[in-house]
Amino acid sequence: MCARHSFEGHTGGHTPAGRVTGARLVREPDGWYVAFRCALQRESPVQGTHSGPAVGLDRGVVVPLATSAPDMPYVSHGPWLHPKERERLRRFERKAARQRRSARRGRPVSGRLQRTYTHIAELRGREKRRRADWHHKVTTVLADRYALIGVEQLNVRAMTARVRGSVDRPSRAVAQKTGLNRAILGEGRSRILALLDYKAAERGGVVVRVPTGAADDDPLPGLMAGQINWVHQALMTTVTEEMIAGRKPAEVSREALVLLDDMEELLSEKVLNYAVRAAR
Repeated sequence: MCARHSFEGHTGGHTPAGRVTGARLVREPDGWYVAFRCALQRESPVQGTHSGPAVGLDRGVVVPLATSAPDMPYVSHGPWLHPKERERLRRFERKAARQRRSARRGRPVSGRLQRTYTHIAELRGREKRRRADWHHKVTTVLADRYALIGVEQLNVRAMTARVRGSVDRPSRAVAQKTGLNRAILGEGRSRILALLDYKAAERGGVVVRVPTGAADDDPLPGLMAGQINWVHQALMTTVTEEMIAGRKPAEVSREALVLLDDMEELLSEKVLNYAVRAAR
């Protein structure tokens, strides 16, 4: 005998769209969920039939999404966790670290440590759901409004690679790089692009990936970096020597600006205008 249950209370009073072909019971840290698999039959619009304008997107950290549209120059969000939630997460993570240190090797995880892990998972899950909700809302607005969406093609894996060094040449600014990697991964850049792909296709729009950077065998970026590094080292060496000599910061800064102007005159226009974004 098969019992039939109503899930209207869990689906907000709405039945799943389309024909339900399967369901899966999923346990999350904050409770149980039923995930429905549905089959929908719809006509796919012809690519390029969207009547909206074109827009360019730039994905960042401080500003999650910057656009070329004058009426929507950037799209931002608040922290995924509120300050009290973030402090609670730090407290549980510190507690879990203490409990792991006091646990005996080879013994099963204690009930206390397991409860601490559950609290951490609840907060992480809340953070994940809020991020996914923002991703869906923003990509839906972009796909509805624009016919062509240009996105820079970023190598997120290379951008978030761990800093590696050696005994002779240890890595520098490891903590800062780790924090930057965490911020980049926390924005879910790849997920934004994946959502834009299928939402734009459903509306007849197009998502174009624009390659960034120079070719692997192009020596120009290395030469430019060497010129910039020379300016930086010369300027910082002068400032350091003058400050050690007991000069006043205001005087040193004025002289440093004069020195910077002199070094700028030694650089060619090709160096000064390299990778400068054209004004719109």
